[in-house]
Amino acid sequence: MVIDIGAGTTEIAVVCYSGTVVSESLRIAGNHFDSVIRRYVKKSHDLLIGDKTAETIKIKIGTAYPHPVHDEATLEVSGLRLLSGLPGSVVLRGAEIREAISEPLGNIVSSIKRVLEQLPPELASDLLDRGIVLTGGGA
Repeated sequence: MVIDIGAGTTEIAVVCYSGTVVSESLRIAGNHFDSVIRRYVKKSHDLLIGDKTAETIKIKIGTAYPHPVHDEATLEVSGLRLLSGLPGSVVLRGAEIREAISEPLGNIVSSIKRVLEQLPPELASDLLDRGIVLTGGGA
């Protein structure tokens, strides 16, 4: 099984003997995570940030799974305050970014489950032995 989380799409495929057995494609990927983070910071902290800042947040403190070290990680980001229009900054925590991206991440997990449900039993057992390859810039 290969899960490729790119910038614009997530491709999920099970490959066997150089052929695709089951696959699914989603239009949820790295760029979508960035826009979700931008909306979260705007709504929760009244701060407008750009795409590059959102990507930096995702890379530095974004996580998919709760972990004490990652949840307590912090990052100070700057942007424009909505009310005053003046520059401002805020300190974000890893736990709040994980919560912000939980919905699109959940959609990817649901797609992975759908692909797994379509697998023949022999291939499903092979996944236990061989694992899953996670690749792409959004990974």
